[in-house]
Amino acid sequence: MASQGLWSHGPATFWVTLALYLLLRPASARSIGLAGLTLGLAVAARPTTFVFIVATVGCLAWRRRWNWGSLCALAAAVPVLALIGYNSWYFGAPLGGGYGAEAARWTHPFWQGFGSLLLNPSRGLFVYTPALLLLPVGLRAVSLRGRDDWHRALAFAWFGAALVTIGIYARWHVWWGGWSYGPRFLIETLPILCLLSAYAFEKCTSRLNRTAAGVLVGASIGISALGVFGEDDSGWNLRHPDGPETTLHDTQIGAAARHLLGLGEEGK
Repeated sequence: MASQGLWSHGPATFWVTLALYLLLRPASARSIGLAGLTLGLAVAARPTTFVFIVATVGCLAWRRRWNWGSLCALAAAVPVLALIGYNSWYFGAPLGGGYGAEAARWTHPFWQGFGSLLLNPSRGLFVYTPALLLLPVGLRAVSLRGRDDWHRALAFAWFGAALVTIGIYARWHVWWGGWSYGPRFLIETLPILCLLSAYAFEKCTSRLNRTAAGVLVGASIGISALGVFGEDDSGWNLRHPDGPETTLHDTQIGAAARHLLGLGEEGK
């Protein structure tokens, strides 16, 4: 899904993932500084990823790592300030960028958008990545770590940032992300959400639970593969120019499967 926006989602997802990797390594001033820099680069590619900077600095402050928190914030500020300067110079809007008046259109009903981003048959995060249904188990696994465990604190802080990201886009007037396959606005939340699902998979010790978890992971891979090999922008997206419906009629996943199998398009 990130490949649909290589100028934005691709690098942002890479930088967020790299930052998470650096933060989960044994902590040092070098790793924290590099993590801050990579998070700042993520913001330069996708401004809404700033929530992960706030989560990381807040987590360090909560653990009274004031020096590391300051280092992380300062390193992140370099690309962020460069972005603000670029937007101000070229667009006259430090935060709006090239969106112009559209940057103020946070008008969609919050709970409707929030629920749609999670469960809509043609955009829902859990629909396109059912492996994330393991999240409650993953959160439970993380909560059992010691209170002073850095991984525990970071996982909860970043999970909170992921929820805030969903909340931000729930208000956007084009909450479904325009012409795309899947919930592309939520791509940058997947590094932490997939990690939490992996924690859950690790806790599935019985054969039944491991099989069920494996089915969810396999379904997630299969649904993404449909987007790679079966998506046809000239079909489904044209039939739904004003956003996806909430019914199971003519879903995007179903349309991609039909296109891949050469069964024709519903709704023509």
